[in-house]
Amino acid sequence: MDHYRSRLTSPKGAEPRLIIRTCKHILDRGVFCRSPAMRGRDYCHAHLRLRQRRWRMARAGRRLACLKLPPPVDMQAVRTTTVRVRAALAGGHIDPGWARLMLWAMQLATANLRYMERRPPSPGQFRSPPG
Repeated sequence: MDHYRSRLTSPKGAEPRLIIRTCKHILDRGVFCRSPAMRGRDYCHAHLRLRQRRWRMARAGRRLACLKLPPPVDMQAVRTTTVRVRAALAGGHIDPGWARLMLWAMQLATANLRYMERRPPSPGQFRSPPG
């Protein structure tokens, strides 16, 4: 079905109808919207705004899904990463499997950092004084 209604016919002897481009949004019922489309666009004003709003929401979701995590070089960075991953999981921005993997990696980093703090320095290794 052509949604532009470009082949409108009029009864014999009647004035020809105007050819107006109509919105190509498909409603829940499965029919076209049939409102006049905006100039140079395929959708009416309402559905054009709806599509823009959905596009912006999808873009914002993609931006939130890109977590900025610090490298796990000290305990504070590990805690920060853990908090950010849990917040993203609670907000539904990341997959639960990916979050579980990241939290497991942070547990490993925590264990490694604790081990490094307790280990005596080797003869050729410089260790900064605590504090």
